[in-house]
Amino acid sequence: GLCANGAYTRACLRNHHAQNLDNYYFFVDTISAGLADAVTGDDLILCNENVWGSNPDAESNFFSRFTGRELHAQVMGAGEVPDDLTGSVYGYQTYRNYGGYDLAWCGRAQDTTGELLDTLQVYVQGAVVPDNAVIKYKVRLPDGTEEARAICLLDCDKTPRNAKGDYLATVEDSSILNAKIMIWDG
Repeated sequence: GLCANGAYTRACLRNHHAQNLDNYYFFVDTISAGLADAVTGDDLILCNENVWGSNPDAESNFFSRFTGRELHAQVMGAGEVPDDLTGSVYGYQTYRNYGGYDLAWCGRAQDTTGELLDTLQVYVQGAVVPDNAVIKYKVRLPDGTEEARAICLLDCDKTPRNAKGDYLATVEDSSILNAKIMIWDG
């Protein structure tokens, strides 16, 4: 029983590390594709990448390491936005197997909560996502209600494909609800 327990524990640990490594590589791919290029050192990135127990210094160093420049990041909901913020707030989300695809997006927030975004970029894995796929999202209307919207990738402004076939598609809209974005086959 002791040997079987040890083998099971080792298998679980290896699977956990492999999954975390896949998530890590996906994040690196999104940064390499330019998803955070619009963000400057004066801005704040509110993200779902929880590094070292949501420590803001670790979050910032994580982004800075891969972008090659100083950036400031913190996990959404982990604390208040600093009062001395001189730039904009951005929402940056990455999800694995979200709606059938790995998905990431980044957009400028309308306020310091990061709940509503304006004009966001969506990372598209061109090798697996068909060109006629649809980005589905929700917007908050002035009366507080939500409205579902969709745009075909063929109708989006896109960056050139990188060596892996991945690109960024731009969704030009306002009051986009952060964490309500998906890609579906067209």
